[in-house]
Amino acid sequence: MRAIGISSSGRKSAYSKIIVKDILEESKVEYEMIHLAKLNIKGCLGCLKCAGNNICVQLDDFQEVINKVIQADALVFGGANYYGTLNAIGHAFWERTFALRHCATFPLAGKLGIAVGLDRNNDTREATRFIEKMMLSNKMAVIASFTDPGNYQCYDCGYYVAHPPIYLITLQYFTLLLQILYSN
Repeated sequence: MRAIGISSSGRKSAYSKIIVKDILEESKVEYEMIHLAKLNIKGCLGCLKCAGNNICVQLDDFQEVINKVIQADALVFGGANYYGTLNAIGHAFWERTFALRHCATFPLAGKLGIAVGLDRNNDTREATRFIEKMMLSNKMAVIASFTDPGNYQCYDCGYYVAHPPIYLITLQYFTLLLQILYSN
C-alpha cells in the first residue's frame, strides 16, 4: 500500500502539512509527502487541449505530482479555507484534474481519499467540502474527512492566532480505518 500526502498551504510550517503527515505516519503505510507551495502548479486554462489524451499541455510541476497520485493507492489532501473555499494553491491542483476526465477515463477512480480541511467555521466546512467534492468528481473513494480550525490570521487586528491541535483524537480513528481497509 502506497499513499501520497499533499498539503496546499503556503506556509512553511503548515498546519495542514503536519496533520496530513501525522495521518500517514500513524497509518504505517509507505508514503510520500508533497508540499504544493514549493512547486509551480498553475490553474486550468480551459483550453481543452487535454481532451484527446487526458494530458494537460501546461509545462509545470502538475504532471509529476499527478503521476505520483495515479501510481499511489491513497491520497491524503489537506488545505486551508481562504475566503470561503480551498486556498488558491490547492484549488489550482484540483482544477488541473479536469484533464483526467475526458474519454470516460478516470485514473483516480477507486483510490482512497482523506480530506483534511482547515476551516474556521465547523458548520460550513467550505475547504473540507471542496476537497471532498473534487475527490468524488474524480471518482475517488472518500473514506474519511475532518475539519480543524487550524491557524489563521485575525483580519481585525492583524495578529496571528494559534489553536491547539484538536485533530489528535481523530488521528487514532483514521489510523484504525486505514489499517482495516488495507488489511482486506
